Amino acid sequence: MKRISVIVLVMSVLFIGFMSFMKFDGAKIKGNIIPVDGAVQVWAINNTDTLRTNVISGSFEFAFVKPGVYSVMIETKPEYNPYVKPGVTVTEGQVTELGNIQLERKPVK
Repeated sequence: MKRISVIVLVMSVLFIGFMSFMKFDGAKIKGNIIPVDGAVQVWAINNTDTLRTNVISGSFEFAFVKPGVYSVMIETKPEYNPYVKPGVTVTEGQVTELGNIQLERKPVK
């Protein structure tokens, strides 16, 4: 009986050790903003995570995103309306491509 307990303990330690060195691929969310200079930052928000990334030349990308459903919010420059896309589903190891996002200019007063 003692030998079985030792074998189970050793197998458990080996399994935990193996799992701790596995690579976490995560997932990505990416897209493009039109006009390219219309936004500053992009946020991806769900119940447990809040992610932020900068917009570079009109493009954004979140890497190592945990699977789940996110709302993607674009922090625009003052002359554009804010943009929110709810219900963005992220799957482990996949790229969630939001494509081209056209910002709307605020009406001139």
